[in-house]
Formats: sequence, C-alpha cells, structure tokens
Amino acid sequence: MCDAINEILKNVIKHKSNVNDHGEKTKPNLGLIALLTLWAVWILRSGYWLWLEIANPLMTAKRIGLGFCFVLLTSFGGLILYTLFQKVKQPTLALAFILGGTFLIRLAYITLIPTRPQSDFLVYHSMAIQFVQGDYQNSYDRPMGYPLLLSIFYRWLPDALAGRLLNVFLSTLIVLLGYFLGKRIHSSSLGLISAYLLAVYPAEIMMTSVLATETAASLCITAAFLSFLSNQTKNGSKLAVVFMGFSLSIGFILRTAYLIYFPLFLLLIAWQERKVLKTMWSKLSCTLLSFVIPIALFLTYCATLLGGFSFKPLSSSVSYFPFLAGTGKIVNNSFAKDSKIYSSWPENKRAILSFNTAWDRIRSNPLKAIRVAIEKIDSMFGSDRYALMWSFDSVKTRLSKVQLLTLRMGFTVWAQLTKLALLLFGGVGLIYFWKTNRMVLWAIVSLILVTLLPHLILEAQGRYRHQLNPTMALLAAGGLMYVREVVRAKRITSNPF
Repeated sequence: MCDAINEILKNVIKHKSNVNDHGEKTKPNLGLIALLTLWAVWILRSGYWLWLEIANPLMTAKRIGLGFCFVLLTSFGGLILYTLFQKVKQPTLALAFILGGTFLIRLAYITLIPTRPQSDFLVYHSMAIQFVQGDYQNSYDRPMGYPLLLSIFYRWLPDALAGRLLNVFLSTLIVLLGYFLGKRIHSSSLGLISAYLLAVYPAEIMMTSVLATETAASLCITAAFLSFLSNQTKNGSKLAVVFMGFSLSIGFILRTAYLIYFPLFLLLIAWQERKVLKTMWSKLSCTLLSFVIPIALFLTYCATLLGGFSFKPLSSSVSYFPFLAGTGKIVNNSFAKDSKIYSSWPENKRAILSFNTAWDRIRSNPLKAIRVAIEKIDSMFGSDRYALMWSFDSVKTRLSKVQLLTLRMGFTVWAQLTKLALLLFGGVGLIYFWKTNRMVLWAIVSLILVTLLPHLILEAQGRYRHQLNPTMALLAAGGLMYVREVVRAKRITSNPF
C-alpha cells in the first residue's frame, strides 16, 4: 500500500514538474494541479469537521468507538466481497449480493430510526394524504410532483412508512445505476466498487428515513448521467439522449431546483458532438423535446385535477425565499426574521423584492458577502451530517434517549470518517480519470460546480448536494482501481517470474 502511495505521488510530481513517464518535458497540466489543490482543501475542511464532531462534549470514547466499528464493518465487508469476487469471477452474483445488502441495510435503518415528517417533509406528507382523499387544490402551494408520487403508495398504506419504503427501493436503484456507471466507463470491477461504496455510504442510508425529494430526484440525475455516458460511446444513439432528457424532466418535476442541470447536460452533449454539427443539433433537439414533453403531460394531468391549466404544480410560494435565507447573515438576520419579512410581502412581488433585497445586501458589504458565501459552501460540502440530522430530527422509537444519542453520535463519526475516506480516494480518482477518461472527469467536475455555484447566494444545506453522492462514489472507486493497478504493477516488477 505504501509503495502504491509513493508511485501515485511520483505521478503527481511528474505532472507538476512537466516530465512524462519517459523523462521527456511536457506542458504543465495546470487543470489537474488546480483540481488536486481544491480537492486537498476540501479534504482538510472535512477533516476539520470530523475533529469538531469528535471534540463535541457529548462525544464519549464509547460513541467514537461505535463510529469506528461501523467503518471497520463496512471496510471488512468490502474486502470479503472483493475476495469472493476474485475467486468466483461472477460480477452478476457480486452485484446481487450488493443490491440485497443495500436493501436490507436500508430496511433495517428505517425500522430502527422511523423518522416522523417535519418541516418541508411534513408538507409533502400532508399533501400526499390530501391527494389520496381526493383534495387536489394544493392549499400548501408547493410543487405537486413529489407529493403525487407519494400519494400512489399512500393509497396502499396511508402512512409515512410507505414513503420510507419507497426511498429504500429508490436508493437501491441508485446503487444499481452506480454499478452501471462504473461498468460503462471502464469495467464490471469499477462498477462493483462504485456500487458497494454507495451501498454503505451513511448519507445514502440515512436519507431513506426522510420524506424528502432528494432520493427520488437524485435517481433521475444519476440516470441522466448514465445516459450521457452511454451517448459517449462510438455507437451512441439518440435513444440515450432521449432517456437523458426524460430523466432530467422527471427530476425537475420531483424537485424543481434541479432545473439547473438541464442546461449543463445540453452543453455537455454539444461539446461531446461538436465535431459533427448535424448530429449535435439533432441530439440537442431530441434532448429538448424529451425534456419538455413529460413536463407538458404532467401539467396537463394536473389541469384535469385542478380544473384548469396552471404552472402552479411546478411552483411554490417560497420559491424565492432562499435568496433571503442565503444572504441573511450579511446583515445579521436570522432565518426566522427573514421568513417574517418574506411572508409580509405581497405574493406577486416576492420574486423582484427577494432579488433586490439579496443584491442590496451583497452590495452593502461585499467582503462579508464573500465570507458568508465561503462559510455556506464549507458547511454544505465539509460536513456530512445532514442526513443524520434530518433522520434523527423527530423519531418515535422504543430506544431510550441515551441509546438514541449514542447511536446518533456514533453514526456522526461513521458518516464523517466515510466521507473523508471517499474524498481521499476521490483525489486519487481525479488522477485516474485524468489519465483514462477526461470527458468523464470534466462532466463530474461540472456537476459539482453547477451544484455549488448557486449557493454562493442562495441558502445552503448539506442535503442540497445529496445528488452528487453517486459521482463521488464513482471518483473514489476510480481511486481504488488506480491504487490496485499500481500495487499489481509493483508486484509484477518486483517478481517478474
């Protein structure tokens, strides 16, 4: 392992010193150097957040040990699965084990931590109940996509348990797509590593207990990314971009904030097909149509429920509030105070007033605005306790308060340690994809940037980057593959016979 790390560091040094494997001078790879530098900052900040969790007065040696036990358990599970795969050489069998384990782990979690809907999640739950009862007037004035999806399962079981079971199923599908992502890029081995990392990733497990849009909408973004990769092949058909547009459309219907990914994927397709203009325009048109048609059908269906056509099923009375919440700290406003200000405005003027107020706050103190933006991104990307926070927010369980707190603190250590490990191997994955498939690398980096940039101004929460988990697992899987290849190469060099 140490030899592998030394070899990887040599490769990085070669990139920085502009020398290739043959000792020849080359142009500096400034892009890779910039990526690795930013990634190192992310790792350091994540390490700092882990230290804050461990330094928490409520954290005891027992609770820290519990977190490390979960890390060791998932690590040994991966090693056992890898050993079996090396002997059996059956990717389908290994994938079946991973998917079965994924489903059972999530089922056990929602049973142990049965989260009761709170905040926005209570709104979705209440809307789904209303829809089951035949009341579609949407008195909560929120997007109707996700509550309508919930209502399908609430007809079978009118309880939040139905939504949690739906999340378990959808999260298992995300793991399956994680496998196909790796397989499409490189091999079944990369796919299995990516799938396993997703299967045991704490945030993916814990969000299944929360009635949030993140799990369902993240499945759509992952499916769109897989379709994009399918189009990357030489025989990439229009069917791939049609499914990509459809996936992005459903993702937008379920979580309207994901509209930002549609122009990104259009740009990626345009860059991918730039050499043949006719093919490029044809695939862009297919993507656009496959995005627009499901939305039109959804609005038409909602019109039959509401008695008239409207764009309200895709809008919310609080759509522009994130501009206030995201800039409140610049003027020392609390979330509650901004909420009162927003509610006091006439509904038809909230958009322009939110934009203007946010802009005035930024102009009034640009330096503080920059500092607040950095703090938001740090809390959004540095800490990995968002899923834990929401799943433990309101729990009705037989466990005592002390037992629940012990679990919570242990899970916190587990989540942050796992996140740190993924980032470390993800950094190696940057080098791996830089060497093997830069188009995939830049697509992943673009996804991260498009997720991050709006929250320089808007409100930021950790769950707003939940859709990046499959790509993070893919990067880490690439890093593990690279380490494995370096170790094998070293063994062959040291023992050629």
